[in-house]
Amino acid sequence: MFRKLLLFKFAPESKDLALLFLRVIAAVNILLKHGLEKVLDYQGMYLRLSANHFYVIPLGVGISLFCATVADAILTVPLALGLATRWCALLCFVNLAVAWSMVGHFIYNDPHNFIGSTHGELVVSYLASLIALAFAGGGKYSIDTLIDR
Repeated sequence: MFRKLLLFKFAPESKDLALLFLRVIAAVNILLKHGLEKVLDYQGMYLRLSANHFYVIPLGVGISLFCATVADAILTVPLALGLATRWCALLCFVNLAVAWSMVGHFIYNDPHNFIGSTHGELVVSYLASLIALAFAGGGKYSIDTLIDR
């Protein structure tokens, strides 16, 4: 009995259901927090990023913001549905990793911030979710599975 309780054997095990939850929750969160922000205030974000003298990227602000908008607002929809899951997750991962390095400068906790957080833990969670989906795929409950049949 203790072994069954310890190993959580009383609950059904489903890796595919776990991938569904991971895929939908990560994609919808990125879409709502980062994608809609870019779509609804694209010009404002462009102006803020252009004015930031510390923001240096070889592609320039326009192209990098466009790529970020595509990844955060467009690719998260098929990711949530499980369509081209591995590609969408990988491209979203690359976009977020570049943004965190170029804009966020890999800051996890800001020592100058009294609370001590710049939401780095959220970025790390997104990155972990996206790379897991890039390796694992969408699972049984995805459009990818329907296409593969």
